Amino acid sequence: MPSPNDPASSSTNSNSISIHAPSFVPNPLPSRMTQEEALTWIVQIFEEAPDRITFATPRTNIPAWDSLGVLSLMAGLDETFGIVANGAELNRMQSVEEIVALLRTHGKVSN
Repeated sequence: MPSPNDPASSSTNSNSISIHAPSFVPNPLPSRMTQEEALTWIVQIFEEAPDRITFATPRTNIPAWDSLGVLSLMAGLDETFGIVANGAELNRMQSVEEIVALLRTHGKVSN
């Protein structure tokens, strides 16, 4: 039986690491959405303020659109819409409009 002073058995061990997985995938949306709904979904993926992102916003203006952001986008596209996009394809995207265009190509955004 471990002793109360054994760090391996202590729940208050100061050396323990607590891992919290971010909730980066928003609630699923309808199978088709408007461009504004697509923009809202993108805002949620990158955890940005709604007034900071427009269709013309370049990738360089979205701090969370880094390598982890690409993974978040990839997971969100798959889990929300069933769109399987590869990392290279998503890494080439340079603006929010390109994400919307991808959604449109897959029939998820109405014109």
